[in-house]
Amino acid sequence: MAENKKILLVIDALNSGGAQRQLVGLAKLLKDKGYTVRVISYIDLPFYKSFLDENEVDNKCVIAGGPVKPDYLMVYGAIKEDIKSFKPDIVISYLVFPCIITSLIHRKDKSFKLIVSERNTTQKLDWLERFKFWTYRWADVIVPNSHSQERFIKSNYPKYSDKLVTITNFVDTDTFVPVEERVDNPVPVLLSVGRVMRQKNVLKYQKVLKRLKDDGIKFKALWYGSERDPYFKECAENRKVLELGKVFEFKGRVKDMVDVYQKADIFCLPSIYEGYPNVLCEAMCCGLPVVASDVCDNPDIVEPSCGMLFNPFDEDDMYLKLKTMLTSPQEEWSAMGKASSDISKVKFSRSEFVEKYESIWNG
Repeated sequence: MAENKKILLVIDALNSGGAQRQLVGLAKLLKDKGYTVRVISYIDLPFYKSFLDENEVDNKCVIAGGPVKPDYLMVYGAIKEDIKSFKPDIVISYLVFPCIITSLIHRKDKSFKLIVSERNTTQKLDWLERFKFWTYRWADVIVPNSHSQERFIKSNYPKYSDKLVTITNFVDTDTFVPVEERVDNPVPVLLSVGRVMRQKNVLKYQKVLKRLKDDGIKFKALWYGSERDPYFKECAENRKVLELGKVFEFKGRVKDMVDVYQKADIFCLPSIYEGYPNVLCEAMCCGLPVVASDVCDNPDIVEPSCGMLFNPFDEDDMYLKLKTMLTSPQEEWSAMGKASSDISKVKFSRSEFVEKYESIWNG
């Protein structure tokens, strides 16, 4: 029974990333179903702490001050001690280092069931990825959040195939909804959301925006997301070099993304790889037509009725798809936006998301 199970969720920090959004959402959904839930982190970046507090979900940073570059031996000890005191039946960890640490703890402590969750699609098996997968021998279940990562693990680590349970991301479809009357923007607003980092392909996207601008196509491109990565400086400088000041802006991160989606006309995700992108799903829930890179799980998400896919390594292809979308009549945007909303209600169900996790320990 739910009320008899204690669940500990472990992540590095409660900052504004997509993995954090999914984990705190899962914590709330589990609490609402009657489980005793605690969330722990070890880096003091508390963007989502207020969400947990408002929903009365127990949470703590297990290292005082939680430095951005932690001592991992100290982190290991702190998480191990919290497991010892909380006595969870289930531990769910998100992201590389939390998954490694909990797997190493579980090597000797079998008092709980360990679920490690993969939040991206592996692009290169470097030493850290290899070490992480080596530690997964002590995990009970591996949860990729994308079918592309499931395929990667089956191909590269077939011995883990029986441990795999793919659970794609959910969206709160009661919150992320289409606006009743869309804003009549002076020019089309092209929205992108995500941490400004190399994976997101911003430099090539800027080149395409420059071509669109020079061809006289009217638009305003906005990018919302963290600017902490060093790559942001390259992108900010490139914005000046390409003279995009009047058509492209970095807007930083905000808490109320629903309003941002609802005021846009088109959503674009130019990443060179993804897992199962939260922001693409949220944009579709808010009734936006979408243009996205043809990578990983994006083709499973974007159907022809709601948008277009492009090769993120092919500047001409990205240009052509964005030009086609930006110059399409409003009626086509509306039809695609409605299709996005309809698809989202089926694909991004929060009830199915939490029920799949429950099936791991109840099945």
